[in-house]
Amino acid sequence: MNTDDVKEWLEIADNDLDSALLLNDAPRKHFEIICYHCAQAAEKYLKAYLISKDIIPQKTHDLRFLNNLCIGFEKEFESCCWVLRSSPASAFAFLVPSFHRFISSVLCLNIG
Repeated sequence: MNTDDVKEWLEIADNDLDSALLLNDAPRKHFEIICYHCAQAAEKYLKAYLISKDIIPQKTHDLRFLNNLCIGFEKEFESCCWVLRSSPASAFAFLVPSFHRFISSVLCLNIG
């Protein structure tokens, strides 16, 4: 595993999440942009995990596909499936911070 690559993906994902949270705190909400940044963050967190397993992820934005690859290594990713299948896009913004903590705990990296 290339720890530097994993940390770089996590940093970029954290930036997307920070952007979503800042936009969510704004007086005028643009939910489509908030959800876009949340989806981008989730994608990058999943790709960081795959890279930690020496898998070079395909160029895709398909969160279900990426999550299914992660399940092949860690069954706990199955707990994310319900979010990717049934959650309304606006609710996704509130789920990503806990998703970040989940990914961080699975990776067992000090990303602070």
